[in-house]
Amino acid sequence: MTDNLEGSTTPQPAPKPEPLQPGTHLRLSVLIYVGINVVYGLPIALWPDLIWDTVAGGDSAELVGLMSARWAGAILLAWAVGGLLVLTRPQGRQTMVTTFALQTSFATVALIVSALADEFVWADTWFVLFAIVAIGAESLYLWYGRWAGREVLSD
Repeated sequence: MTDNLEGSTTPQPAPKPEPLQPGTHLRLSVLIYVGINVVYGLPIALWPDLIWDTVAGGDSAELVGLMSARWAGAILLAWAVGGLLVLTRPQGRQTMVTTFALQTSFATVALIVSALADEFVWADTWFVLFAIVAIGAESLYLWYGRWAGREVLSD
């Protein structure tokens, strides 16, 4: 309750929040996409034993094949640069954002299939679950950001 000019107390309505701009969710979802690609891509490209051995809980001697996957880290970093390009000029980039959403959707499905097939016996369970949840949530938010920002993405 607050006092008004006449001296009586009346409840004041709370101010309505400003509506989000059409591209807000799009920009935030692409920014998250860039961040996750850098977080996974840098260690895979530059220090593969850091992510597979130290963080995931594997043993370098057993993970020789993953140590040669630097190219996959480079691809993730290239996708991050693509995300930065979308952030700087989103007009006409709907296909690129759709590709980001497809990439993360397919990655989520692949992670789930690998987990169910017990292909992550070398990794700590939390690492696998975190990857599935993080990439899955990122995928859903990219699809939503693409839909919410469709006006911004159109030519």
